[in-house]
Amino acid sequence: MSPGTTDRTGKSTTDFVAHTKKIASETRPILLICRSGVRSRDAGLALEEAGFKDIYNILHGFEGDLDEAHRRSSLNGWRHAGLPWEQC
Repeated sequence: MSPGTTDRTGKSTTDFVAHTKKIASETRPILLICRSGVRSRDAGLALEEAGFKDIYNILHGFEGDLDEAHRRSSLNGWRHAGLPWEQC
């Protein structure tokens, strides 16, 4: 995925990369997380292609993969692992 293209859902990555360049440094770590880890993985690839080096994707995201009943937070993910979080 190159900056200015689209992610797997068809959304443009141009705005995301441009915004990230404005607020983050290419020399500092960037941590990415989404619900399942898929969008944050795509975002990390776009940032990597744009020159960012120290990028971390939170594996399985916050809620993780779907289980057999199509529910999240029962197999893996940040919340399932018991890591700290707070709903505001």
